[in-house]
Amino acid sequence: MYRVRPLMSRKKLFKGQPLHLQSIGMGYGKRLTFASEKRNANDNYFWSDSYPSGYGFSIHVISVGEKFTICDANHLAIGTCEIIEVDEAQFELEDDETVEDSVVTKHVEVEMLGNVECYVPQIGLL
Repeated sequence: MYRVRPLMSRKKLFKGQPLHLQSIGMGYGKRLTFASEKRNANDNYFWSDSYPSGYGFSIHVISVGEKFTICDANHLAIGTCEIIEVDEAQFELEDDETVEDSVVTKHVEVEMLGNVECYVPQIGLL
């Protein structure tokens, strides 16, 4: 997901919410389209050439409220983690790599606070 703002401006597009990038159009003035909750109309787009100074994108990979399963080395579930606080600044690290089928893997540094509950088979949740 990305937050987007015109360069030289503090105002963020899409009410400042991070959205999933859906597609980038072809040609000179590319249309960048982001996910929308609307079924029949999507207003979450802009044209790459519609702002003379360009746009800035900040990556957003994790949000408050997300829940994860913690697994051991054998891929067995041993607990859960719920994210309760995330620093807004999530930094993309420089070691990106492109892999097969035009998929790009990004490495991101995030500071967050989570509530971890561990499960011990003989006892239950701790």
